[in-house]
Amino acid sequence: MDIIKGIAVALVLAAAPAHAAKPSADVPVEMGMRVEGTLAIGDDGRITALEIDKQDMLPEAVATLVRDTVKNWEFEPNVRDGAPVPMDARMTVRVVAQPGANDTFNVRLISAHFDGAPKDASGREIKSQAHTPPPRYPAEVFRVGGQGTVYLALKVDREGRVVDQFAEQVNLRSTGTAAQMDLTRRRLGKASLDAARKWRFPLSAEDASLEAPFRTYRVPVSFAIDTAMPDDLAQWRAYIPGPRNAIPWSTRPESAGFSPDLLTDGSATLAGDPNAPRLRTPLGI
Repeated sequence: MDIIKGIAVALVLAAAPAHAAKPSADVPVEMGMRVEGTLAIGDDGRITALEIDKQDMLPEAVATLVRDTVKNWEFEPNVRDGAPVPMDARMTVRVVAQPGANDTFNVRLISAHFDGAPKDASGREIKSQAHTPPPRYPAEVFRVGGQGTVYLALKVDREGRVVDQFAEQVNLRSTGTAAQMDLTRRRLGKASLDAARKWRFPLSAEDASLEAPFRTYRVPVSFAIDTAMPDDLAQWRAYIPGPRNAIPWSTRPESAGFSPDLLTDGSATLAGDPNAPRLRTPLGI
């Protein structure tokens, strides 16, 4: 979709320190935003309603893109007691803007996550009681203005202990040469992994029903010098996406189009959540 005039200047990363080396032209800086909403899914897996959060804050072209894409999605039926039933689900999608012709931008929906968070008898979401003290900011990264988010995958046993940990992806919000950015990713990843070894994730009643020796949680860990920097929910934010690495142990497959950088800072999300709806059509129809 060809849209949005006049946001090209925003592609400069505000977080970059003045003394940082300029990135080469092939550094994949992206301008993106997350869009959240609620889906109503019929017993046939088709969308019956969509409510977009903070819709009045979105550029009209973005809201239109999301509506036009989502209305054509189909999900695997939600089967209860042998019969398909309707369900509601939370949705997060990522939209990116790329320079187009005549001072315009092209916007694309590139990933999606669907939340199957369990509810209690009154319909309230069951929150994790995880104990996750934050990591220390690596001094050498702080000194050069390095900022970013580490997307951890954690293997958790039935006692709630982290028995393995892995940095699935590290996105940066600061620039530099390729070598500088690689070093920043490794240092932020190490600080996050060191902290995660001490975290605990008590087994909930919902988790206890899953007959598996371990669970895999995804936890984003953000490092920000400017804590007033806006979140990318319903607003554009520049970042440098890092490569996504395969989790080295077996996990349940995710729905089509999932990316870990859709997850909210501070959240702990069950990988391959069996309660989450699964998309059966292509992401960008």
